[in-house]
Amino acid sequence: LKLWLHWEVKPATTNTSMPATASKRSEAAFLTPSRSRSDVQSGPSPESKTKRARTASSKTQQQQRQQQQLQLQIVKQKQPADAPADVVPAGSGEQEEPQVDEAEAEVPNECELEDAVWSLEEQVESARAAWSSDVTASMADIDSPSFDPIAAAALWGKGSRLPFHLLALVLEDRSSEPRTLRALANLIRLLLHHSSDRQGDLLGLLCLLNGRQVAQRLVHRHLVEAISASFGLRDIDTQTAKALPPAEIANAALVARQRQRTLFQQRRLTVADVAAVIHENAALRDSSAKATCSLAEGLQKLLVKSVATDREIWHLVRVLQNMAGLSTASVLRALAHALVLADPQSSTMDLAEAMTHAEDSVLRSRGEVGAHNGRLVEALLACKQQALSGTSFVRCGTQVLPMKSELTTNLSEALERLGTGPVLAEWLLEGERAQVHVRRAGTDVQVFSADHGEWCERADELGPILLGRLDGVADCVLEVMLMKPPKVNKGPPPAATAAVSTGPGNAEQQQQQQQQ
Repeated sequence: LKLWLHWEVKPATTNTSMPATASKRSEAAFLTPSRSRSDVQSGPSPESKTKRARTASSKTQQQQRQQQQLQLQIVKQKQPADAPADVVPAGSGEQEEPQVDEAEAEVPNECELEDAVWSLEEQVESARAAWSSDVTASMADIDSPSFDPIAAAALWGKGSRLPFHLLALVLEDRSSEPRTLRALANLIRLLLHHSSDRQGDLLGLLCLLNGRQVAQRLVHRHLVEAISASFGLRDIDTQTAKALPPAEIANAALVARQRQRTLFQQRRLTVADVAAVIHENAALRDSSAKATCSLAEGLQKLLVKSVATDREIWHLVRVLQNMAGLSTASVLRALAHALVLADPQSSTMDLAEAMTHAEDSVLRSRGEVGAHNGRLVEALLACKQQALSGTSFVRCGTQVLPMKSELTTNLSEALERLGTGPVLAEWLLEGERAQVHVRRAGTDVQVFSADHGEWCERADELGPILLGRLDGVADCVLEVMLMKPPKVNKGPPPAATAAVSTGPGNAEQQQQQQQQ
């Protein structure tokens, strides 16, 4: 009943009653009350509203009511047959949309990798569907399942490092997830075959697409200044660009680059160039970092080298803003598939099964190196794909990323996934799980946790406890549960117990207890 009344009363208090002649600025302030608590004074007063404005407002309210009734009917049709007729499903009423920053809304979801739980059969079928043969596809197309790095040598060009326009080509067409997966995997294969510095280019590619948190407001301001300085924008154009949301800066850069004439062709922009600027400026990889004097200069150099062909500069700005649109899961899956396709004869399994095992190996390796891109690339290039699953990269001083448990909907499904063999179970202990990295027989101790990262306070407490109790082990990584000591029930003292006890049998019971 509360939900129904809320839905009925809500349209009468919506923002559609604002005068039709109000300016865009007043409308923005009206629609975001959390940013401005003062009343909107722009536009005509309530007494001077015209009849035309009232008519437009009433028509808008009627259209919204009709749309809400249509949505409610659709929800009722999807409602189970045994549900009560007078109950309105949750979420069917009108709700205000949260005020989310547009820049934050388009940042790739980094939790997708941990939230998506696939079974082995689903992973194999997904890999098989992504790389199913297509007789019409060309071996030179970057998104082709029959792609051949040798036949596609023309895509690479004359340079020895990975061109950025190839990454822009991959990011340009994201019509379907399998197509994007194939294009990114084929780009990595092309890199492994033609690059003069495979480790540097692969590290740069992961740096651009994986595991960055950008200081959006800071980068936004410096990007506008770099675009204005690089392409000679007028003052009025610069002011317009500063007023744009972060998601529209790429369009402004593309338009400005298209208007500029190029007298001679410069050296093409490479992925290594972009990765170098990101490495030198912490604001492009850490949301809490501050700007340095080299940030504006580095951004301007990248913009000058970029071109408008294939919207290269558009994708450059989006990558710098960490808005490329590829999730961590997609990047790691493409990396695993590329490693398998680069050496398909190294495994005796089916291609889709080999890709699935490679996905698990790459994910585990990333967790063991603490999501450090440099160590991950070094480990993947040093090991063969078949030997990767049996190699451990855990070492003291690097936190192993915590795993997330798989959740099931019912008990029968959980028991079915456990199988019929023996199962190792652990008691659920109340405390905080942590990793203790011990060096030099306990003289050097580091403590890591999922919430605190490196926990220096706990290291000072656990160091003396572990010293001399490792049975000759010099270096090790321990997974522990930090628990509070159990509470001791403090009863009344013996004298008080004797004073309270009454009756002839209590004295004999006390004597027996004392003897025991």
